[in-house]
Amino acid sequence: MSVGVLALRAAARYVCRVAAAITAPGMFVLLWCALGAAQAKPAVVGTIVYSRAGATEGSIWMAAGDGSSDVPIAAGEWPALSPDHHWMAYHGVYASGSSAPQSSIFVRQLPAGADAEVYRYGSDSANYYSFTADSSKLFFDAIADINAVNRDGSGLQAVILNGDGGLDDVPIVRISDGAFAFHNANSGLGLAKADGSNQHFIANTSAGDLWPQWSPDEAWLSFNHAGNLY
Repeated sequence: MSVGVLALRAAARYVCRVAAAITAPGMFVLLWCALGAAQAKPAVVGTIVYSRAGATEGSIWMAAGDGSSDVPIAAGEWPALSPDHHWMAYHGVYASGSSAPQSSIFVRQLPAGADAEVYRYGSDSANYYSFTADSSKLFFDAIADINAVNRDGSGLQAVILNGDGGLDDVPIVRISDGAFAFHNANSGLGLAKADGSNQHFIANTSAGDLWPQWSPDEAWLSFNHAGNLY
């Protein structure tokens, strides 16, 4: 099984940590939870949403952290949950044989609501996406830009136009203030405000630093470089 992005909805009384990395051609996320400092256990408690790669299109699954259930919920790959856990963005393959980045982006109301296609794949891949703090909008990269769109597909707008050669990708929203991290294959990891202003690259990052993810306290970024997690 090739595992795609994992997302976690944790029970409120548990402290959960999430770290993420990319290994071509898919993604993986490491998760661990603890009942508290005095009762740490190496188990995931909550619900895990993840994807499995397929020959033509993948499938998205929802599993209990204790392993008691594991069921498919959609055709597609690379799920991302909204902060309120009521919505899921994912790559849904609209044309047979398309790879995940060459697919439409859908948003679904969980657990089994209708899908809204928020981006239709055209000439440029859409790599990844993340929700705003209020779960009402999605940031994503496509057409050489970083864009924002309402979760119903309306209100599409470019936030960063053709940034640094059109290679600014993978906007990951910081929930505390709406700013987002992103990567640029030629320049490293960057930051920008929610409106695209104050765009800059982070000191001591470099070409090949990819796929940033915020820590739970939003004080750290994890990222991948040459298949290694930092």
